[in-house]
Amino acid sequence: MVPCAAHLHPGTAVVVGGMVLDVTASPGPHARLRAGSSTPGAVLQNPGGVARNIAEGLARLVGDAGPAPLLISAVGDDVAGRALIDAWRALGGDTRGVRVCTGASTPVVATVLDHDGEVAASVADTLTAEKGLDASWIAKHADSIGRATVLVLDGNCAESTIAAAVDAAERVVGAWANGEQKPLVWFEPVSVAKSIRATEVLAKLDFTSPNAGECRAMANAVRARAGVAPLPMDSSVFEFRNIDDAVSTICDDVETLLRAGVRRVVLTLGSLGCVLVTSDRSWRHVPALTDGAGRPPLRSLVGAGDALVAGAVAALMAGRGEEAAMAVGVASARRAAEADGPVHSGHSLKSLERDAAGLAARVRTVRGEGARRESMTSGCG
Repeated sequence: MVPCAAHLHPGTAVVVGGMVLDVTASPGPHARLRAGSSTPGAVLQNPGGVARNIAEGLARLVGDAGPAPLLISAVGDDVAGRALIDAWRALGGDTRGVRVCTGASTPVVATVLDHDGEVAASVADTLTAEKGLDASWIAKHADSIGRATVLVLDGNCAESTIAAAVDAAERVVGAWANGEQKPLVWFEPVSVAKSIRATEVLAKLDFTSPNAGECRAMANAVRARAGVAPLPMDSSVFEFRNIDDAVSTICDDVETLLRAGVRRVVLTLGSLGCVLVTSDRSWRHVPALTDGAGRPPLRSLVGAGDALVAGAVAALMAGRGEEAAMAVGVASARRAAEADGPVHSGHSLKSLERDAAGLAARVRTVRGEGARRESMTSGCG
């Protein structure tokens, strides 16, 4: 395994991907969505985009302990683009990585939530994020990428952009870098359709954080290259009763990614938490934080996955172990789900670690040496 490089230069991260205006509509407390009709409720506009959300989460968690991450993205030369840049600058973010594309429109994602806070429908216009954020723009920031502790890529990037950023991370530069350690590379798939954009660089990924559907799509892309029949993508396949059911269903997909060279798979499972699977075939389940006395209710699940990545990456940069970092990520996801926007505020790495401390006793092995008897009957033994 590639060791965590946090001790080389703590607090440096580069995040590459989408910077988006998020428009989120939620029905009122007693309203239900009706096809062909309007529904009373609330419509919120927030700075968003997976990469931008992760960057904001990192900036908030790092606080005064280090610099905000360098966000490399693209927006249009319009009102929305200027608002997104101003919002990032207000967080202390470095705006030199944000490309303003003349004549282009800023990416916008419009999402409608149901009464449970789940996504009922969503339309994404992210063409500028894909076209404007190209390999030539990555090249301008290659030195910053090579100097980073962690490089986070989201699936909004085109394949060529992902390849260029990963290549920059391979070329380690700077006084604190050496031939043995390089920036940790984390790929966040974003969606089933975009998850396969990292297929060419799987062997260079230190972490990827797919949900079950994204994990299956990524594995199917590997299978297709090998001439192997894909596994089913029907959504009903991913309706899990419990964590063991989820592991049984997805284990072959995870194993396929590990054989392709991915070093760690963080399988995100919503209310079931996440499973950290490493290249030595250790499968460790970190359960989700449950409702408890004094804990705010869930408000929206939009951005919870982004918050998980931000929390885990912040903990890795602070030198925490991988399992502890995943617990922080799970706690971060819960706090984001308690907020109206895609990023929680008012929480520090220390406060998230307090939330995560209670998870330690509940982490367990769900496959591998510590769960061999379960794995023999899992369909993936």
